[in-house]
Amino acid sequence: MAPGVSVDSAGMVKAYLIFVLLAMTAIIVASRWLPVWAAFILIPGAFLFFVWFAIALIKYGARNLLQSTLEEQSLVMQGATVTIHGVAPCQAPKTLDDAEDPGEFEDDEYEWPEEDDGRYVRIEMTVHPDPGSVATSREKLEVGGGKWMPVMFSLMLPGVVLEPKRTGVMAMFSIPQARAVEAERVDGVGATDEDGDLQIEGQARVRVTFAVPPELDGRVAVRYHLLELAEITLPADTAGLIES
Repeated sequence: MAPGVSVDSAGMVKAYLIFVLLAMTAIIVASRWLPVWAAFILIPGAFLFFVWFAIALIKYGARNLLQSTLEEQSLVMQGATVTIHGVAPCQAPKTLDDAEDPGEFEDDEYEWPEEDDGRYVRIEMTVHPDPGSVATSREKLEVGGGKWMPVMFSLMLPGVVLEPKRTGVMAMFSIPQARAVEAERVDGVGATDEDGDLQIEGQARVRVTFAVPPELDGRVAVRYHLLELAEITLPADTAGLIES
């Protein structure tokens, strides 16, 4: 079985394939005894069915792929603890101010803050990964196993459950969240990958800047993919008081 594919997922795919095979067999057999006018009804109906089936299968695959990806990337932080040292409003990072195209820094799902309404918060924290989870991540993931990326932290309302396999992919991206736009390690030099994203193995103290949407305020959870690791209270909307 391919990595990240559960027994339930594999069983569902098999059930779909069996259903398609039976449907195709029924169409072929029935077409031999049906009159011509019935065939003109049956063939378009069969075509529409297979289009529907293809769309359903793509959605199903996307849900399961995203779910398994988030689960794998969360492995390294299972059982981790986070110590918050400070939370403060700040200006947009210079890398964002200088950017001609915000898409260079964020994916298509990220809603880039308007220039006048942009709100940024910087959090300094020490992350203490569980050694057992680090070892498990290193064992299961060929690329990036055992390492965590500060830019993968996000802020959401406490108690939010991310389960794209059940709710769908788009439902997950509709949840208000503050995305990390800049991160740095403040207790030493971290390893970087070929794209320049900071990757760390083991404990580290980091400073992460988040772009906060208007929907988020008050008490929020510090998350790493599927996991809630700490809670903080967002400062008042006083962006610009602290220079980047």
